[in-house]
Amino acid sequence: MANLPALDGAHGFAKGVWNMLRDGGVWTIPRSGLVYQKREDMNELALISRMPWTEGMPFPEEHLLDFQEDDHDGVRKLFGAVGIGVVDST
Repeated sequence: MANLPALDGAHGFAKGVWNMLRDGGVWTIPRSGLVYQKREDMNELALISRMPWTEGMPFPEEHLLDFQEDDHDGVRKLFGAVGIGVVDST
């Protein structure tokens, strides 16, 4: 991590989330229904659950899946920039 740029607000946020979680703790993104678990021994956040689409939601299932993928990609890039891996374990 010595070659990382200075932490801006987003990178500081990622480090803050990482530091506040204990090993095995979970972090949820309510807007997309993604749930991550800290795996300290592997220096990674693992996506462990996705909110499922259900009948009656005001948008098609494909919209939710695309939104979740976009959010997951953003999490992967943000945490990757501070040296923390993000994997999809769903």
